[in-house]
Order: sequence, then C-alpha cells, then structure tokens
Amino acid sequence: EESVPAAPATLLFDQPIGATLWWALSSAAKIRPDQPPPTTKNGTIRLSSARNEREAVQFIVRPSRRLEDCRLTCGDLTGGSGARIAANQIEFLQVHYLEISEPTDRVSKKGLWPDPLLPISGPLELPPDFNHAFWVRVFVASNTPAGTYRGTVELRATGLAAHIAIELTVYNFT
Repeated sequence: EESVPAAPATLLFDQPIGATLWWALSSAAKIRPDQPPPTTKNGTIRLSSARNEREAVQFIVRPSRRLEDCRLTCGDLTGGSGARIAANQIEFLQVHYLEISEPTDRVSKKGLWPDPLLPISGPLELPPDFNHAFWVRVFVASNTPAGTYRGTVELRATGLAAHIAIELTVYNFT
C-alpha cells in the first residue's frame, strides 16, 4: 500500500488549549482525519496572492475533547498606509470526508478521504481525536495595494478560545 505524502505544514498550537492547531501550505493538500500534525512550529498562518484572485490555506483543528458551539472568524487584514482587506472578503469553508471503499487512483486510499468543501452555516460540533480541516479563503480585490497584511483568526468553542496570527502577502500584479 502506497502512502500519501504529508503536505508541507506548520504546527500552530499543541494540546494546552485543548486542541492541536496547524495549517497546511497547500489548500489542495488532502489532510486525512488521522494524519499526525507537523513538528515544525510557527504561530502564524501565511499565504500569498496576486491582486484580483482568491487564495486559500487549510487550517486544521484536532481537539482533545468534543468542541461544542465552535466558531471560526477573522477580522480585517491591515497593511501599510491604512490599506485593508475587509473581513467580509475572508471566508471559512469546511472540508468533509467521504468513505472510500475502492481507491480510484494512486493517491487515494481506502477509508475517510477529504473531498467536498462546504460553506459553514452556524456553530459546529467537533468530535475529539479527529482532524477537522477548514479552508481560510481570502479574496484580494484588483485595486488592493501590494504589501503585507496582518490579522487574527479566532477559534471559539465552549471552554476554548484561540487567536492565531494570519499574514497575507499581496503581489503587485493581477
């Protein structure tokens, strides 16, 4: 059985908050429910984009206990000279898993496989000991000045609050 290579990823927080939080460099990475978190640590989610495009990164939550009333939010991203990417240009999508009984290519495997990507509507319940993958997708308008934009992703659930730095580099082209 061929193994699926792990996506380049970075650990954000480990267990003390009641969940392991990490992010994968590629939004196209297939993060399995049982994939171990990375060992490389860095407390900031980083992504880059040209103007007039949407760019995403995966944010993974692996709770050590059931998380109830779980919500993900992000405020405005702020850059130099007062430039902003408004919070309403940032969306969270949840990766769902399908049960695969017969792999159809060399990459997929039997078992739960990440595939459908659905908008989040309302608070979530996240079972423990399972990777819950989310896309953080940012729309960068065509008139957004090039530069570095910073903000905070917030994860809240009953008895848990985490604030994760996010940094977006916008390039000077479309």
